Amino acid sequence: MAHLIIISERKEDLEFAMALAKSNSMDYQVALGVDDVTHAITSHRQCAVFWDAENEITASAVGDTLMKFLPPSKVFAVTDGPLNGYPHLFRYPAFGHHLFRRYESPAPELLSKLLGGAFLTHPFGLDRYFKEGTPVRKIQLQRSSQKSAAVEAVQNVLTKLNLVSRVAAFTAQATDELLMNAIFDAPVDGKGKTTRKSLARDSDFALEGGEGVQLEFAHTEGYIGISVRDHFGSLSKDVLLGLLRKDYQTGAYVPRKDDPGAGLGLNGIIQTGMSVLFISRPGDKTEVMIFVARTENYKAFRAGFRFLSILSE
Repeated sequence: MAHLIIISERKEDLEFAMALAKSNSMDYQVALGVDDVTHAITSHRQCAVFWDAENEITASAVGDTLMKFLPPSKVFAVTDGPLNGYPHLFRYPAFGHHLFRRYESPAPELLSKLLGGAFLTHPFGLDRYFKEGTPVRKIQLQRSSQKSAAVEAVQNVLTKLNLVSRVAAFTAQATDELLMNAIFDAPVDGKGKTTRKSLARDSDFALEGGEGVQLEFAHTEGYIGISVRDHFGSLSKDVLLGLLRKDYQTGAYVPRKDDPGAGLGLNGIIQTGMSVLFISRPGDKTEVMIFVARTENYKAFRAGFRFLSILSE
């Protein structure tokens, strides 16, 4: 049986982590201090960690320990604020998941799915992060020029769902960026060299063979999910953390258009309040998912939960 180790003394963390463990039929225990954490991890073959990483002094010591014994995909770091406010987490990148400490709905449902996904050998597929039976709409792009139509289809669904207009605009823009990344930035040759990064983003060409890009869309009453998958697997955790480390902006989300190879605009997507999940199997495929809470207004959306997760081999 899988085991959840809770490294926190905060009541809200304990209650939420125990609920996550229960929803995944996992045992759990609280471990405080490096020795207790080490013993807990080494005593369980299958375990994940729910880690209060707020304090730099204690987090650094625990982070160093976690890096020795667990893959980042099994470590959930929790802080009160956004990731850019915690530079020590970049010095000890033991985590594969960063959670904003906001536990209201739909956090319990979605983060429970995320915890379960951390134990899967094949965590791909948007349907895994929704309750069973949730319809998933799929669009297969066969040409680069189909990107605009795919984004428009997403925008139309968001409008029908009455998503807050500002949030809907951000979501459509983020979808556009994810598709651009899959079409232009992800493709590499046999030596790992990018093949389309310098092309103009309005170029029209066929996506043949393994170059096809798949877009998926699903929703419940609580949240919306969108995924974009390519078949190159060229996006790594180190690259993602590097983007966060050097380019975390404080302003509003504005997609970068001055550089045709600028990539995801990851920081901007996170700043809007969306949650992002990256799943990558190097040399095989990458899937990027964004999750958007359905709220009554933009203020509630900004104040809600969010996460950044990376599941990469």
